[in-house]
Amino acid sequence: MLGEPEVRHASGPPSLMMPWTIPIRHVRWLMYTGDMVDGREAERIHLVNRTVRADLLMDEARKLARKLARMPGPAIKFAKASINHQQETAGLTNSWLYNVEVISTLHASEHGREWMRKLKEKPLKEFLKERELPFRDLD
Repeated sequence: MLGEPEVRHASGPPSLMMPWTIPIRHVRWLMYTGDMVDGREAERIHLVNRTVRADLLMDEARKLARKLARMPGPAIKFAKASINHQQETAGLTNSWLYNVEVISTLHASEHGREWMRKLKEKPLKEFLKERELPFRDLD
């Protein structure tokens, strides 16, 4: 399951990558609702490149690793540099810095401090149960 459930307890993603990887309508849905999606839906909305059955996962991962190992090193190096440059030019670093500022402000708010206190004081299962309670009949 993938998503941004932390918005349900006045938090947010430490590195806001989804707007750089999937259509914004899906980003808004996941980040506004805290909903989670399974692998099939994650593939449909392009959050993941592809999904495979669990029993095939290691075989597929090894096959991909062999494929990548056969790629010419310089070609991958410069492709990566070009993609990274495009993202930097489009504002990726500024987006990350702004996200850190916003999440820090959220955590410092009264509501954020309350949830962070609960997260530190309660066992994780109890914390998650309390966080999900208002959404139980909606999910």
